[in-house]
Amino acid sequence: MANWFERARFGMFVHWGHVSQRGWELSWPLVGGLPVFPACQDVPAATYHDTAATFCPRPHSAREWLTRARRAGMRYAVLTTKHHDGFALFPSRAGDFSIAATPYRGDLVREFVDACRAEGLGAGLYLSPWDRNHPAYGDSPRYNDVYADQLTELLTQYGRLNEVWFDGANGEGPNGKRQAYDWPRFFRLVRQLQPNAVMFSDAGPDVRWCGNEKGTAGDPNWSTMNPDAVPFPGADGPGIIDALQHGDRNGTVWRPAEVDVSIRPGWFYHPAEDDKVATSTIWRVSTSRPSVGTASCCSMFHRRAKVCFTQTMSHASSDVARNSIHCSSGTSPEMPVARSR
Repeated sequence: MANWFERARFGMFVHWGHVSQRGWELSWPLVGGLPVFPACQDVPAATYHDTAATFCPRPHSAREWLTRARRAGMRYAVLTTKHHDGFALFPSRAGDFSIAATPYRGDLVREFVDACRAEGLGAGLYLSPWDRNHPAYGDSPRYNDVYADQLTELLTQYGRLNEVWFDGANGEGPNGKRQAYDWPRFFRLVRQLQPNAVMFSDAGPDVRWCGNEKGTAGDPNWSTMNPDAVPFPGADGPGIIDALQHGDRNGTVWRPAEVDVSIRPGWFYHPAEDDKVATSTIWRVSTSRPSVGTASCCSMFHRRAKVCFTQTMSHASSDVARNSIHCSSGTSPEMPVARSR
């Protein structure tokens, strides 16, 4: 395990995408919404992806975010480079549904990583394995090649990375088959191309999910684990959440928990929730059970996001990403068709 992670303790996880212009939750409206998210409604794929053709972020917004993160005491940040909706924030050669086909035509991952380095923060990237737009999803060997290609782009084009973040999100493909991910292959790619990066997922192999998104770890919370307890990201069954929450005093691998929590009822910014920013709640959970690598999951989206940062022994709040998105008034280039599931 890289020593930087054990010292960092406090970071930020940024979910952001073209649908941020509408203030909707990312991806989940495509699967009928989720009751746990108050502002997550059922939205047809064509309607959800309308804003991809007008997505034009204000340049250099990432530097503003990361400057404020550093001032709040954060030491690293993770960006969602592609969520389950399949829209990539970098110009991927493995798919045509990306920032390259928008009026912006830049590379938001490049801006984010450069901003992290300029502010002295560790840079982490998350690439969702579930892709509701790519036609190969559900054809396991074919899509695993696509995912490996996108992962390779991220691992080779942006310099040294501190963290590579995975989850086990999985859904039905167009052929009705569930995607079988080749996790050993993906982990090997990271070890080969970014040997100093830590990998996060339910199953590590370096850092594990804590078993919830409430910002609290179990008591006790051992950094050692039995690697057989959670065999792969997304595994489900008896004892898995307990293993993630508590670890194993007699475990044979060192796999500390990273604790994430949203500062709002959902993961995205909604103006109606400005009075529901969880400052006091986050302060309580961040001081009641210290964890190695505590991470706050912050909503930094369209117009104004009231962001409260958490850390083990202090907290801060800041207005960030003001007017971070603007839509082009000119004619936008042709956007590849978003495919409906």
